[in-house]
Amino acid sequence: MLCPNCSEMMKSDYYDGQYVSHCSSCGASFFEANGINRITFDTASKLSADKYRNVISPAEKLCPKDFTPFNALSNTEAIPSNLVLFECPTCGGVFAYPSDLVKFKKAQGAKIDYFKTWERPFASVHSVLVIFVILVLSAATILTFNTIQNRTSVSSEASDLFKSLTIIQSGHYRILSFRTSTPLKSQIIITNNRDGSRIFKDISKEFSKYHQLVLTDLDEKTPYSYEIVLSDKNGNKIKTGTRRLVLTR
Repeated sequence: MLCPNCSEMMKSDYYDGQYVSHCSSCGASFFEANGINRITFDTASKLSADKYRNVISPAEKLCPKDFTPFNALSNTEAIPSNLVLFECPTCGGVFAYPSDLVKFKKAQGAKIDYFKTWERPFASVHSVLVIFVILVLSAATILTFNTIQNRTSVSSEASDLFKSLTIIQSGHYRILSFRTSTPLKSQIIITNNRDGSRIFKDISKEFSKYHQLVLTDLDEKTPYSYEIVLSDKNGNKIKTGTRRLVLTR
């Protein structure tokens, strides 16, 4: 895979639970759809420092995966005006210059602090178009439930939650988010797999289509699993399946 900026060979490596293509020549990086939201600020800084020259080519930038021309993104709800990211309209991948990558992750960290203080959502670069407002940082995803009155069908749909639920990390924050097509209450049950203790946290205390939670008090050295409980206005409750909660820095 060649760098869209300097045409040197990019190396694919594993960072924060995903593969990132990085150019050690100019320091630019290419992320799979929504991948830029998942890396930490420390990783972004490390990637940006890995270069031996500063160069920004004026040539048209093409996606290194499918050679589709990138869309330049700047001055949006998710991206500050002092930086530019490039997104592929075909695969949803995002290409970033080294300095812009660091600026973007700083902006995301500031957004998280804003959310923590004011309990308001903010945008992240989405996997298809920068699409806005899904959940603090980020990121990302829409879950559709037809109705929760039929427990059999809801059980099936609840199991599909993990296909769209997103957990984004920035520093020591982990931000969980998803949407539902009908207003529901939601709760997460986190199990300490070492001693069996459980933590119950409300995601949405009131009926809402928009569900988000910031996790800050979990030990990275402790193995956890989690499940989500959904409740409708008739009092019906459905639990999703259990998944491992991955905590990385």
